[in-house]
Amino acid sequence: MHKMDLSMTLRRQDTGHPTADAINSVLAAEREANQALNEAKTEAEHILDAARQRAARILQRADARITFGHLRCSQGVARAIDVQIKEHHRQLAELSQRLELDDTQIDAIVADLAAAMTGAGDAS
Repeated sequence: MHKMDLSMTLRRQDTGHPTADAINSVLAAEREANQALNEAKTEAEHILDAARQRAARILQRADARITFGHLRCSQGVARAIDVQIKEHHRQLAELSQRLELDDTQIDAIVADLAAAMTGAGDAS
């Protein structure tokens, strides 16, 4: 850039002709404006690139947090279902002891109950 400043200074020398000096001055100003514009574009591209990279990192962190949240919820639901199943088994075992039912009778009761709940027993 120092070299460009030096060349700009050299190009702005008075030629002794007012019209030529004015044209040289305008051309030099145009070159400086173009250079400033190019520098601004380069800086804007760097800023946009940094913003895109930051947005990508934010998105990755958000995805990781969402995935972690889904995993925790799924595990909680699985534990709750497991507790329910164990409780139903316990209740069924307790009931079968009170009623003195064997496994074959329990299986028949469960099948009848499942058929009633799903509507499979309503063939009429």
